[in-house]
Amino acid sequence: MASILNFPLLPRNYGSIQTAYQNNNGNLSMRFHEENKENNDNQDKDNKEKYHEIVGSDVVKSIIFGGLDGIITTFSIICSSYASHLSVHTIMVLGFANVLADAISMGHGDYFSEKTEQDYIKDQYNREKWEMDNYPQGEIDEMVDIYVDKYNISRHEANSMLTTMSNYKDLFVDHMMVLELDLMPPSDNQNPYKNGLVTFFSFLFFGSIPLIFYLLSENIYYAISSTIITLGFLGWVRSYFTKTNKFYSCFITILNGGISAGAAYGVSYALDYYLM
Repeated sequence: MASILNFPLLPRNYGSIQTAYQNNNGNLSMRFHEENKENNDNQDKDNKEKYHEIVGSDVVKSIIFGGLDGIITTFSIICSSYASHLSVHTIMVLGFANVLADAISMGHGDYFSEKTEQDYIKDQYNREKWEMDNYPQGEIDEMVDIYVDKYNISRHEANSMLTTMSNYKDLFVDHMMVLELDLMPPSDNQNPYKNGLVTFFSFLFFGSIPLIFYLLSENIYYAISSTIITLGFLGWVRSYFTKTNKFYSCFITILNGGISAGAAYGVSYALDYYLM
């Protein structure tokens, strides 16, 4: 049985529960849970539950987001410039200037959006915590209504469970965040600076690929081929983390890039033809 556990560049606990789930192997899941239970006494708090995690999952969004945007934007510039019969020198100047400017913009955008979301979540968390400090019974009653309406739990059982849970304020507030506001509680593991940097470098790296191939070959077909291969690779990376169909993910990623580049080529060709 092919197992992600044997991947040489990753720790042995990488995605172990995900592996059991993907193989529909209940015994494997039980084994990992039991092993983790035995080792918990010798682990610090931060290392517990690591067997549930997938390495790199915290930045995969930024890698895919920055990479796809980078290569599609740059390749669209090459296609539109090629359709307008611009020189290779002009295309390189426009392309590399755009890659750097857009990479900075995308990196800052990812950082700023992530930071804004975190600030909003922290503000809502502090509000819920303040409400719990000032009128806990009101918060319990709100949660009881959610239990009754959403999960069809009797009011008596819901009140009993939530009254007990309210003795552990942090747990109760975290629970309220999820059920009442549809927000995950604040986490120290989220790092908007890291996500912004990953987006920046991902955009810069992947966006430069078609430009470099076009610069070295001065042949549009080399740029097209390198773009298709890179888009397919990004589609595979996406399917690797989301566990979706690899062929479909690669196909839809390449199709998206093709439509974008085709639109850029068509508009540029038409404008160049009718305006000249």
